[in-house]
Amino acid sequence: MKNEERKSMVRQVCNRHRNQIPRLSKEDFAFFSKFIIVDLKRRIMYCPVPKAACTTWKAVFLELRGVTNIVDVHAQERESVFHLSDLSENEIQMVLRNFTKFMVVRHPFTRILSAYRNKLEPGGSFESTHKNDTKYYWRDKLASHILKIYRGRKTMKRYKEHRDEYDLTFREFSEFLSDHPDHAGAKNRHWKEFHSICYPCDIEYDYIAKVETLVNDSLLFLVGNGLSTHVTRYAGHATHSSSSSAVAEFYNNLPIETIEKLYRRYEMDFRLFGYDPKLLDGST
Repeated sequence: MKNEERKSMVRQVCNRHRNQIPRLSKEDFAFFSKFIIVDLKRRIMYCPVPKAACTTWKAVFLELRGVTNIVDVHAQERESVFHLSDLSENEIQMVLRNFTKFMVVRHPFTRILSAYRNKLEPGGSFESTHKNDTKYYWRDKLASHILKIYRGRKTMKRYKEHRDEYDLTFREFSEFLSDHPDHAGAKNRHWKEFHSICYPCDIEYDYIAKVETLVNDSLLFLVGNGLSTHVTRYAGHATHSSSSSAVAEFYNNLPIETIEKLYRRYEMDFRLFGYDPKLLDGST
């Protein structure tokens, strides 16, 4: 599916299902604008979606700002690039009207699995790459609440005392997302719906890239904006969590009822961006 077809599909779904997709309110905009990256020189606005190549693209914008020694992408991005919230009201309106706007999406089911394997899976990549003071951040922040819901308070307390026994399952995480969508933890940006992160029904994006076709989509965006000779970080990166075999393995172990509930929560994302829930590799 080409970029123009993706944009057309978003417009059609927005018009057809407008009452089912949240509008960007003034209150939401204040939060939204803190995350939106703006390159004033090149007149580009980028909406980062966690677990959809956002680390790669934040590095791109750091490189465009002249940052060459990139050690911690997320920390350096907060310090070194402009965000929509840094601008005046007049500048914000100018950006929304006139700048090239860009976002990246990913098959919702694959993204959810990637988030689980990174943040909450026992022995996941977050815990393996963080020091002791932050190693169990996601366990204590969210997993303990999920365990309390599905296994009871005693289990939750035991896992805090015996860290090596922690075993939150992907099924429990998936059921939490679908059963408790209004829980603060279920609305975290790492698994929040695309339409409630970038608001594509309120903001018209000029380029909609997909993780599944990231190299070609990135080249289209970079060449189209005269950036191909300035940027080396554009191909994206894959992880073990996003391979088709891993996705199939995890989802084949979920009850069909859990998958159906999960689909219902993210249904508008599937529709907006043309993803098929039956094709877990992201094919369209």
